[in-house]
Amino acid sequence: MSAGMDLGIGLIVAGLVFGTLVWGLLRLFPNRASAGQVESGSLVFPDFNQSSEAVLVIQAGGRVEFINPRARSWFGLQDNDVADIERLARRVRPPEEFLDVCAVPSQKRVNVNGKLAELTSYQVPGPYPKMLVSLRGIELTQTLASDGTDSSSSILKVVSDFGQTIASSLDLETVLGSILENLNRLIPADLMEIKVWNADTQDFISYHFQSEDPSKPKLARVAQSQFGKFSEQLIQSKELLLITDVRSMSAPDANGGFSAIQSYLGAPLIAGGEMVGLIEAGQISSAAFTQQDLNLMRLVSSQASVALRNSLLYEEERRRATELSGLANLAQAASSIQ
Repeated sequence: MSAGMDLGIGLIVAGLVFGTLVWGLLRLFPNRASAGQVESGSLVFPDFNQSSEAVLVIQAGGRVEFINPRARSWFGLQDNDVADIERLARRVRPPEEFLDVCAVPSQKRVNVNGKLAELTSYQVPGPYPKMLVSLRGIELTQTLASDGTDSSSSILKVVSDFGQTIASSLDLETVLGSILENLNRLIPADLMEIKVWNADTQDFISYHFQSEDPSKPKLARVAQSQFGKFSEQLIQSKELLLITDVRSMSAPDANGGFSAIQSYLGAPLIAGGEMVGLIEAGQISSAAFTQQDLNLMRLVSSQASVALRNSLLYEEERRRATELSGLANLAQAASSIQ
């Protein structure tokens, strides 16, 4: 009898010791299942509908799960308009930059509906991949009139990034394509063209992007300019030219027959006291160019002028080297014949 009682008491003591051990282990190592539920469950975000920031949430595959009123205003969407990724990308220059931000966490500087903006995306934790994309506007009009450190750093970054990108090569077509591509990020335009001075023909040669796929533009040389008499006026004045409303001009054919242009912006490219080219932009159906666009053009045109002049000098030296090499080969061949 006493042996049975001793056995029972021993089991009870062993159970208490085991329970105490289990309790201690649970205190040291929390339940992973519950922690996983907290991580992969529905996260509580701030009320972005009332936020002054433009915010989007993009699911894997490109589906727009959420877009707040501020972002709708940025992309020009009405309350009943459906927000899909392709429709939003059409409002961004260049569109492929916007798609990249929606795919992977990154930061890009683009143009959204005529406004310079910085896009920043973050990976949202959870069982299903999502990207949170925020838009922050860059108001260069206020920046130019301000002496604040933040404003100065913003404008310095815009200019330095532009200059660094277009000066990465000396090949003429590469430089021209880089100028047009980067200018499109800053100044949205339905038409954009760059002209290069040709010393042999004593005339300007026009280039613009021409491609069926907007995400893969191809630089093309064109025989006829898109801007007609605007170019002549720009060459004569050698000053930046902004015409917000072409229709207000007295001459009906002021743009040389291209009556579809409603707003015009042009800048002469002058380096070393010589005009090496022109940059021209036109709006057909979008909003007219503004003073901010003019300020941006003034900032970057000087860097574009230097990059274009260096490229032209490089092309000239390369052509002379080719001619000298040809003459040397000809002289060597003649000497061998003799």
